[in-house]
Amino acid sequence: PLLGAWSAAWLARAVGRVVRFLSEQAVEQVISIPHNGPFALLGLLAARRLDLPHTFYILDAWEEAATGPIERKFIQLGLRAAARMPRSRLAAVSPALAAHYRQTFGFSDCVWIPNPAPLPAELPSHSVKSRPIVVISGLIKPFNSQAIRSAIRAFRQCKVAEKLIVTGPGFNFSETLRSWGELHDRVEFKMGSRSEVAVIQREAAVLLIATNVEDFSQTSHGYLPGRLPEYVAARRPILIIGPEHSDASRAVRHWRLGRTLASQDETQIAKVLDDLAAETLSGHSTVRTADQDFFLEVFSRAEARRPLFGD
Repeated sequence: PLLGAWSAAWLARAVGRVVRFLSEQAVEQVISIPHNGPFALLGLLAARRLDLPHTFYILDAWEEAATGPIERKFIQLGLRAAARMPRSRLAAVSPALAAHYRQTFGFSDCVWIPNPAPLPAELPSHSVKSRPIVVISGLIKPFNSQAIRSAIRAFRQCKVAEKLIVTGPGFNFSETLRSWGELHDRVEFKMGSRSEVAVIQREAAVLLIATNVEDFSQTSHGYLPGRLPEYVAARRPILIIGPEHSDASRAVRHWRLGRTLASQDETQIAKVLDDLAAETLSGHSTVRTADQDFFLEVFSRAEARRPLFGD
């Protein structure tokens, strides 16, 4: 409640400065990307005062990130006000999130703008031979840490896949694993540039995304991370551990990009990882290049820009 009250006071004080700044910069359109708290309401309030078109670009279910009931109420009121405001719309990174905001808050103008795939310049220019490794890329957060821990424990049972590589910031997580006795010599944490990580992903026999299979929140339902098109661009099969209802799982099944598993059973995880790794290493992967090409076209930066900026 105290944070919610502070947020209200902060909004009231900051909106004038934002209006002046946008006016000085001759801004023609306001796009707000909400994260924690009600601060993206600044963009909405400023756009309303300046009579500018406004877009909420939702990456996760925004109201679920509120720290308390007062802050959540501000966010919900802001969303309903935005839904009624002329020239105000909502963009979401997944179809499920867009449907949620249309049904719950009354947005009539909703557009799906997924996280885009990497540009060709960001990918390896040379062919990369696959190795018996599994790669997890991206941040480790509370909503996915348990599933990733299950995969790490499961990896002890793998017979085909030899090493699990986690790319990205993972020092604190590795210390957590060590304290629980779950860190073993078949797990490696690596930091690298975008191009270096792209090479590691191309070397992988399997690319892994893991989330809590028992999470039935709107954020989980609309989960369609930027890691997914990045993985598809690596041209390797994908395993998603997580709820069957998520947009990420549905995308993998729809485009036949790999496998989905709604279980954190370690024996099951190890078997699926080995099956996919064996297919890749033998050159008989069931993932088709034509499906990957079509996915990357839908998730291209050009397709993302067109609905956002109208060009």
